[in-house]
Amino acid sequence: MKRFLCLLLCLMLLIPSVLAETDYSLQDKFNQQYLLTGNGVTGKFSLTAFGGAPWLEYLLPFAGNEMRIRLIHSPTGETSDMIAGDEYWQFQLYAQDAQKNAYGTTMVYGDEQAIYMSSELLPGELLTLPVGQDLLNAIFGSSEGNDSFYTAFANLMQIDDDDWAAYWEPVMEKYYTDMELWLSGYAPAPILGGTTGAMTMHTTYTIPADDLKAQMKKIVGLMIYDHDLQALLRPVFGEELASLYLNTALVYFYEACIDLLPLSGSVVLEREMTVLGEVVGTSFSLPLADLPQDLVDAAGSLLSAVFALPEVSLPREFQRITVSQSQGDVSVMLSAPTMTYSVILDETASNAETSQWEGYIRINPAAGVNEAPLSAAFTMKTSHAITTDDEGITRDSTSFSLAIAPDLSMLEEDDPFRNSYIDFAPVSLDYTLRYASNDSQMEPTQINVTGNVKLPDAEVGLDLVVKTTAKWDMPSLPTAGAENVLAMSDARAQELLARFVSNATITMATMNAGALPTATPEPATLTDIPEPVQTAEPTAVPPM
Repeated sequence: MKRFLCLLLCLMLLIPSVLAETDYSLQDKFNQQYLLTGNGVTGKFSLTAFGGAPWLEYLLPFAGNEMRIRLIHSPTGETSDMIAGDEYWQFQLYAQDAQKNAYGTTMVYGDEQAIYMSSELLPGELLTLPVGQDLLNAIFGSSEGNDSFYTAFANLMQIDDDDWAAYWEPVMEKYYTDMELWLSGYAPAPILGGTTGAMTMHTTYTIPADDLKAQMKKIVGLMIYDHDLQALLRPVFGEELASLYLNTALVYFYEACIDLLPLSGSVVLEREMTVLGEVVGTSFSLPLADLPQDLVDAAGSLLSAVFALPEVSLPREFQRITVSQSQGDVSVMLSAPTMTYSVILDETASNAETSQWEGYIRINPAAGVNEAPLSAAFTMKTSHAITTDDEGITRDSTSFSLAIAPDLSMLEEDDPFRNSYIDFAPVSLDYTLRYASNDSQMEPTQINVTGNVKLPDAEVGLDLVVKTTAKWDMPSLPTAGAENVLAMSDARAQELLARFVSNATITMATMNAGALPTATPEPATLTDIPEPVQTAEPTAVPPM
């Protein structure tokens, strides 16, 4: 129960975390308006919730009611008088009836040291959750700039095939040649064979981990001084990141990082090629050091919760990871003394806007280990599109869907362990994230998020729309005397949660019955940017 109170505080921050991501131009514009300029964000969302999961009781009071959002952030350099620091923010959540009366107003606010929560649903209580700067940056993103190393990496992965062939391959050719010459020193004579009627050559390279590290340092040393390669990388990284990551003075730092990689034993590379030298299959096997137990335990608990299973215990002692690619299929296998985990991917469709994958997840215990195996099939689809209508409004839309269900089709019909595989109800996740605005920096940026999660004993849906609006003054909010959520007893946490749910249920019922609410400041009006079928001009905000 104590953990759920921590979750309750952090749930209020899920919406800002969605809003602060930055990958494309409209997202950059939103980031600039919210993080750098300090415009407010207003909006609304609604939840649907069904099922018998115990945790649904915390959502049901709000399901079916329109909830309102207000969010504001003080830009860097504007130090708040309420809490020390220059990353102060306030988030307000409340329900609203047809007459725009507010109910159950809840405030979550804080800076880089702590998050606070006060709510009409917990009268007389002030809660706090200490945080660090790293956590705040993870939630809100950094306000020091819009560049992101992860964005640059994603851009590298999405370089057009024609551009890669025309510009990148000529520069990278010398590295391919150098790598082939280096690998030849570890290759025995190839084995001739072929299972599909075509003659192929199978070669296994066994490379000591220290030799691989030495080669990695050589390649990095060459690349960081390669002017032609840097000329290609700089537009992808941007000048700020390029000056940081492509700095020749960092070569010794990169070498030290490579030396610290937790690799021991041998790296194994297997390749199958035609007699003409065309690679038709590759497998790369890398030795692993022990993983942090906190990470392993968290992953096991997540699997248990999602699939409604008894506690899943993942082994810490992974010994090797193997990545294989053949004829469009990609597989990843994690090997441990007690268990082997495999993911097999097949790209079934792909174009400039959409990619679709199908695959399998397999968990197989080692001989003599008393654990049930798992075999599941999944489908995953992603899409991204940018359009501009006749009114000049650009829409940037990203969709993602994932569905997982038990599947024994990979097993032989007479497999003696067929009946021992774990059975579970199918689970799925779907969401769509849409940005909308026009080219003017004076116009707001709107975000729509729709999503649905289906679990074995619960289904939860979300429909959210927010946009930037005019900046407003931040009221002074209390911090003294707050009760630390992490330090309270389980009994105290349970009592607070029970009171929160009870008051929320009564408040929502009162609102729907038309009784008078408690007073709360009226937020700025939100005018939705409609879908393309009925376009409207967005409401102006102050210039950047």
